[in-house]
Amino acid sequence: SFNYKRPMFRGVLLSFNYSFDGSGYSELNELTNLLNHTRLTFDKSFNKYLTLGLGYDFSSFYYPQERSSDFYFHKGIMYLRHNISKKIHQQVTWEEGWKNYPNSLAYAHSLTTYQEDERLDLRHGVEHSFGANLTKKLYVKFRTKYSKNDSNSFYQDYHDYQSMDYS
Repeated sequence: SFNYKRPMFRGVLLSFNYSFDGSGYSELNELTNLLNHTRLTFDKSFNKYLTLGLGYDFSSFYYPQERSSDFYFHKGIMYLRHNISKKIHQQVTWEEGWKNYPNSLAYAHSLTTYQEDERLDLRHGVEHSFGANLTKKLYVKFRTKYSKNDSNSFYQDYHDYQSMDYS
């Protein structure tokens, strides 16, 4: 993982993050998947209470044993952070994403028939988080996220779903 932050001009902060992850399951004795993840954001603080951020997030997943599961995920991000005090903040984040599967065709009208188009998912999400520095060494964060996935697969809207995530 690599993180970089740099003040730019007029209070704009540039942040860049890159991470690489590989996973393998012991029963397979092989590499199961590889993840490359990059995020670039620009923050602008308007005062000590409000910060607006815009960013781009890119992930590529590679599955050596199941290439039809490979995908690229592009997301646009916008967030508004509210510093309630020096130790407490909340943030609302909006995401719009585009996830394409270059080695997989979209389902047609059954699980055994396919369209001529690659599978493509559009992902929409909104997240609210609340964080607090309870001590100098203890930070607590609560997060709720709603996501909706719209796929171009026809069969019973097989890849369409909505989800709520709490952490």
